[in-house]
Amino acid sequence: MPVKHRRSWPRRIVIRFPAPPKKLLRNLILLVLLVGILLFALRLTGYLRELSGAMALSDAEDLVIDTVNEAVMAMMASGEYDYNYFVSMEKDADGKIVSLDANMSRINAFASQLLFQVGLLDQETIHISIPVGNLLGSSLLLGKGPAVQLDMIMLTSPRAELRSELESAGINQTEHRLLLDIIVDVDVLVPWGCLSSRTTTSVIVAETMIVGSVPDMYVNTTE
Repeated sequence: MPVKHRRSWPRRIVIRFPAPPKKLLRNLILLVLLVGILLFALRLTGYLRELSGAMALSDAEDLVIDTVNEAVMAMMASGEYDYNYFVSMEKDADGKIVSLDANMSRINAFASQLLFQVGLLDQETIHISIPVGNLLGSSLLLGKGPAVQLDMIMLTSPRAELRSELESAGINQTEHRLLLDIIVDVDVLVPWGCLSSRTTTSVIVAETMIVGSVPDMYVNTTE
């Protein structure tokens, strides 16, 4: 009788890897935690720079504007400055205003006093206080937690520009104003660089109502 041969199937080969030791697993977990903490710290540092820089610039601009306004109020309170102090009117025989003569010497002296007050802000220290809760990006934590204190130095470069405005104020009436634009370039020195901004504050140094036709205006440097 013929002998039947059984078909032999290939044996399945199973490869078993040894289980990672507990020390290696613990080190991997620690590495992941360290990377996460590092990424969070970098993000927090970037947000702190952005927030503190914006706050410092805003405080510097507010300080400049307040200084200009306070200086103008103090100077005007003396009662020495009025429209006739800065502008002379020339009339014809009929009493009609034919020209307006701006006294540039007095205007420049007035502007110099304002610029001097603004110049005192140069190298002023700005103190920034940011609660830690503000840095976490949650509205529930705003204003909470200990504060991060930062000190920054501001630099100022002021200048003044004179301009004249004529505006209709009714029938046969015109309002005339002389204005000084106090322009201040502000630089805030922060630990990671320098932030810059510019403020412009318009100051009315003289104004009056002109009845009748609008005269020509001549600007010179008369004393």
